[in-house]
Amino acid sequence: MKNYHFLRGLLLLISLTMFISSVYGQDPTGYTEIKGIVKDADSKTPIVGARINSQTSTNSRGEFTIMVPIGNSNIIVNAPNYVTKIVAAYDGIVIELVKIKETTIIGHISDSLSKRSLAGALVIVIGGATSTFTDADGNFSLKISSNATTLTVSLQGYNTKIVQIQNTNIDIALSQNIKTISGLVRDSFTKEPLVGASIVVSGTTVGTITDIDGKFSLNLPSNATTLTVSFQGYNTKTLQIQGSEMVIDLNGNTNGTLTVNGILLDTTLKLWLQNVEIKVKGTNNIAQSDENGRFSINVSNKESILIFSSLEYVTKEVIVKSINIKRRDTII
Repeated sequence: MKNYHFLRGLLLLISLTMFISSVYGQDPTGYTEIKGIVKDADSKTPIVGARINSQTSTNSRGEFTIMVPIGNSNIIVNAPNYVTKIVAAYDGIVIELVKIKETTIIGHISDSLSKRSLAGALVIVIGGATSTFTDADGNFSLKISSNATTLTVSLQGYNTKIVQIQNTNIDIALSQNIKTISGLVRDSFTKEPLVGASIVVSGTTVGTITDIDGKFSLNLPSNATTLTVSFQGYNTKTLQIQGSEMVIDLNGNTNGTLTVNGILLDTTLKLWLQNVEIKVKGTNNIAQSDENGRFSINVSNKESILIFSSLEYVTKEVIVKSINIKRRDTII
């Protein structure tokens, strides 16, 4: 008898649950049915083919029916050429979508340091298919949708930049993607450093010269691949950039007259020596150092002996190598 009453009560509870579910549109599996309509916010006309939660689409009257989990109150509605909308879900809902409107933005792109206009920079609307390039003056014009918020700007040799769209006139400065290379330039035979050798990024005007120790440091554009190294009296050399430090040996040009270049330094006072006479031994070939201690003189071959003389310094004879002359009062 007790079992009979228990079973009767259970059946009554199940019947009541099904009745409540049918009244309130709820599925016993934990989902509820939502019906609604999607319209254009301006014209109030139905939008056909709008997607609801990527599960179903509106019919020819803009209507839709969808099952959503009980307790999940949001649905996502999107349609071509309309701004996507997230709304709280309830049965009989009317959803109005705003049509995407196009606007035109203009801008200018320049180098952050030199302020030079950058031609050929690529401007892309993030999340869209719209893009353009800057003209020869670094200017661009671009049609964007009303929901566009961000641009990405890129150019070879520069760091890519992401820019928020805050108005219709945008000025953008790009910073160069620069790496630094350092090195030493030497005579390939004597291994002595070459002072004043020229190091240039091939095909550009970016370059420097070696210091008194034959060393150099140079900031390179990101697209740099080769260096051109030259020094008077030596064969010019073009080589691939490898690593951040390089040792470069130049071969002397022994065809005909060889030009010897150098710098004269007082090693005690660390001063450049000017008006020092330089003479090729056994000839009348004479040169003189300038206000920066630099000199240039032609010799017949690399084994020539140079004579350096000045009133305040001990006369010195050297084979063509690096030159150091000490003051007389430092010589014992």
